[in-house]
Amino acid sequence: TPSGWALADTWPPPAPTEHGRFGGSVSVSADGSVAVVGEPGVLTPGRFHVYRRSGGVWSLQQSVAPVAPEAGSGFAQQTKVSADGSTIVVSAPHERSGEADDPGDISQAHAGAAFVYGFDADTGTWRVRAYLKAPSPMADAWFGSATAISGNGSTVVIGERFRGVEAWPSAGRAYVFRRGAGGYSLAQAITSPHARDRRHF
Repeated sequence: TPSGWALADTWPPPAPTEHGRFGGSVSVSADGSVAVVGEPGVLTPGRFHVYRRSGGVWSLQQSVAPVAPEAGSGFAQQTKVSADGSTIVVSAPHERSGEADDPGDISQAHAGAAFVYGFDADTGTWRVRAYLKAPSPMADAWFGSATAISGNGSTVVIGERFRGVEAWPSAGRAYVFRRGAGGYSLAQAITSPHARDRRHF
C-alpha cells in the first residue's frame, strides 16, 4: 500500500504433518500473482504448494507431491518460480540417485535431483516437464542444494555444493540447463576458477 507493507493473507499447511516444515522455501512471480511454498518435511517425502491470486484474493491452486516419493529426500527444500509464473524448479538434494539416464537407479545416497514443473493451461494443473540429475551422480554431493530460474523458465541453474573437483573433495559445481524442443538439456557445468575444498561453489 502507499503507506507501507500490510499483511494480505496467512497460509497454514493444507494438511499438517509432524516436522513438515511448511514454509521451508518460498518464491513469488514478478507480478505477485503466483506464490510457491515448499514443505520439504523430515520424516515425509515432501511436497510444495502453489497459490494463485485473483481479484486480490489468494487461494490454493495445487499441492504437488513427488512422482516417486522418498522420505527424507528434501523434496521442495528449494522452490523457485519464474518471473512470468509459468515454470517452477524444485530440488530434492537428498534424493537417492544414480545413472542420469536411469530414473530407477538409486544407488547413490544424497546424490540429489531437481524437477521442473510447467503450468498446463488446458488442465489447470502443474505437471513435471523435466527430471534433472548431475551428469555423473555422486553420493553425498547434494545436487539441488541451490536453484535458480530465468524469467521465462527457459534456463535453470542447479548447484551441487559437495561435488568433488580435481583434488578438492567439496569444491562444488553448478549446472546450467536450457529448454529446447525436446525439453531441458545440460548446456554447461561450471566450477569455480579458484576451486578449493569446502568452498561449496
